Amino acid sequence: MKVGDIIQIKSPAFYAVGAYHTHLFDEKMLVTDIIDELALPDSDEIGVTIPRVVECISESGVHRFPMEDMEVLIKQNELTDQQLEEVQGGMSAERFDVWRVEKINEV
Repeated sequence: MKVGDIIQIKSPAFYAVGAYHTHLFDEKMLVTDIIDELALPDSDEIGVTIPRVVECISESGVHRFPMEDMEVLIKQNELTDQQLEEVQGGMSAERFDVWRVEKINEV
């Protein structure tokens, strides 16, 4: 798994009820960062961390998940020429990432 891959949460069968919001299971997400170790800021215990966290963006926002909970759907997906013709000039990088995920989700 690397930045640019399209991912989703593994099947709901892997998790206890309520582990993730149900709408997230069907969302395709774009990997924007891989974090080697994420410290939990509100933890009562000092030094609690989650190894290998994936930061991603989807239609519902920016998310962080343990890498082990995710599966790769499409590696470094490229947009088609037809899709790229629909890009609006002056779009910010963040808005482009959201637009790209929306286009990929249409497929």
